[in-house]
Amino acid sequence: MAFADPNDYVKAKLIDKVMFPEEIKAEVKKRLKLDEDEDIPQLTLSDMLNVKSEKKDDGEKIAIYYAYGSIVDSETLNMVQGGGHCIVGKTTAEDLRKLADDDDVKAVVFRVNSGGGSAIASEQIRHAIKLLKAKKPVVVSMGGVAASGGYWISSPANYIFAEPTTITGSIGIFGLIPNFSGLVTDKLGITFDGVTTNKYTDYETDLVLGKDNAEIMKYMQTYIDQGYQQFLSIVAEGRGMKPANVDSIGQGRVWLASDALKIKLVDKLGSMDDAVKKAAELAKVKEYYTETYPGEGSWIDRFFPSEDKGSYLDSQFRKEFKTLLGDLYEPLMDIRQTLKDGSRIQARMLEDTRVK
Repeated sequence: MAFADPNDYVKAKLIDKVMFPEEIKAEVKKRLKLDEDEDIPQLTLSDMLNVKSEKKDDGEKIAIYYAYGSIVDSETLNMVQGGGHCIVGKTTAEDLRKLADDDDVKAVVFRVNSGGGSAIASEQIRHAIKLLKAKKPVVVSMGGVAASGGYWISSPANYIFAEPTTITGSIGIFGLIPNFSGLVTDKLGITFDGVTTNKYTDYETDLVLGKDNAEIMKYMQTYIDQGYQQFLSIVAEGRGMKPANVDSIGQGRVWLASDALKIKLVDKLGSMDDAVKKAAELAKVKEYYTETYPGEGSWIDRFFPSEDKGSYLDSQFRKEFKTLLGDLYEPLMDIRQTLKDGSRIQARMLEDTRVK
């Protein structure tokens, strides 16, 4: 109906009436019981952002910790998301330790919205969650995505809530070895030669330059397999399951929360409010209030991260590079970020993974 007559919308009951702006204002004034010469009270978005809400601090404190974005080993300004938000392993783990030691916090709601990332950083956070859980209840509230590394860090919680449309699971890891042979040798004409003490000394250079080394690849595959078995054990421990059962629903498969509920990856479908109520219940507190960590910031900043972080030249370079690469920009920059973080082993949900 994009090109239909506006009156057709009325006939289809999509709208109630076709009106001009002044008629709309008159209708609003009528509903607000205002005189024709009175102004309609209005607020802009900036006005609303500056309104201070009344903070209620009666009762016990329930902490809500927001963890959203890719899970990385270190926070770096890069071109992946213009310096967008990420979950830094060491920083998040330290924040969670502080919450564990804070006697004023009686329970923690861990809000996770992540498709994963570094396996090492994920394990740092999971370990911190486990230590936190030993002192006070931890309830996970899953956002749109809590998969792979996002599920890794969620698994040890006392209770897991998910939205009905949350994508979760993706229990699996992979290793990333870029091949720059075409760029370095063919395009730039650079060749390498050297003397080593044994055949494994320079294996990374060989792999990056595309040299065939089946023996090293075999060792790396063994390393990945060990990492996957660790992931299975972590989920099994957190969810009270056997590793074999986790494997049957794992192997990288992703699930909608409505299906994940049936296979015990989540405990219940519910909102953030439901998670807070459950945390209070587990902490055995009746009167409570919530406080957000590590700090909410502006909701606009969370939904629309700045593309202009860094210098002016950096921001212009990002824009030009994005235009040049088109659809290849996101995957290529994602690989660049992974290499920059130094984490070759990834617990990350791939975008082309099919939902089961």
